[in-house]
Amino acid sequence: MGKVNLQMYSFMDGTMNDSRENFRRAAEMGYDGVELFGPDFEIPAEELKALLEELKLEPVSLHAPKTEMVEGLIPFANALGMQFIGIGMEVLKDEESVHSFAKTLNRIGKACAEKGLMLTYHNHTQEFADCGRIGSVPGAAGAAEEQQAAGKPCGDVQPENRHAAGEACVSVQPENRHAAETALDSSRRTDRVIDVLMRETDPEYVSFELDAGWCAAAGFDPIAFVEQYSGRVKLIHIKESSRVVGPQPPMDFGSLPRDENGAPIFSDELKKTMEELDRINCRAGEGLVDWKALKEAADQNGCQAYIVEREYSVSGNRLNDLKADLEYYRTQI
Repeated sequence: MGKVNLQMYSFMDGTMNDSRENFRRAAEMGYDGVELFGPDFEIPAEELKALLEELKLEPVSLHAPKTEMVEGLIPFANALGMQFIGIGMEVLKDEESVHSFAKTLNRIGKACAEKGLMLTYHNHTQEFADCGRIGSVPGAAGAAEEQQAAGKPCGDVQPENRHAAGEACVSVQPENRHAAETALDSSRRTDRVIDVLMRETDPEYVSFELDAGWCAAAGFDPIAFVEQYSGRVKLIHIKESSRVVGPQPPMDFGSLPRDENGAPIFSDELKKTMEELDRINCRAGEGLVDWKALKEAADQNGCQAYIVEREYSVSGNRLNDLKADLEYYRTQI
């Protein structure tokens, strides 16, 4: 079986805030390697390298806190001997921002390549929206109401693809809701945000980290995706999603109001949305993705590492969930 790695963000349930201790936890559970994020960069690179060597954890990749911080983290990634350096999310509000971001990826990717690193971009559901409609994808303010008033499925989803709009589609009858929430579109699309980013970025400089869970939650088959873009998906996030919710609008946390300590203030509506999305991160093996089939397809199409990411504690105990995740994925990956 292949190596199973862990995205360190998975420890962020509010109770485990010591990065050094979290690396030890990952090693004790038996994960083979790690993908770093924000707080991990507070540890000096040489100290972290020694710690990971002691724990026999491979430093697979990292997610820069912001796109503009990637180049500044190149020396850190090099010091750890990484092959990949990534961007976890970009707020893409309209079609123009998508084309502009593709250019940014090429520029940063070239700088990374010159230092022996491959830049990756990690998706959420927003990247599976039609590029021309990214500002009004299902779930965006006014979009669902507008479509419902017109008597259409949200997002102008064609009848054969109505499942991609999830619960927002008024055309889905209660007795058919389960099928609508679990069916995945395996057609080869060319008009989504992710398609534009693939098309407009240079494979020599830019690869992708497919979050298979978010891909499935958006309504699309991750197996068909890695086959469609053979050679472009170098990393895969192993994440469960229990149902299709459709492409969600981009969340621009930078635009939120702040409290006196600089922390973002979330509205009750946004909190509810985020909690609902978190809860679809179900128990290992209970989601939409056939992991054995995805692993086989991804291996054949150039994927190099598989990384577990957990965003919700289904048992009420994050460590127990991460142990259960590893136990299950050892049988799949």
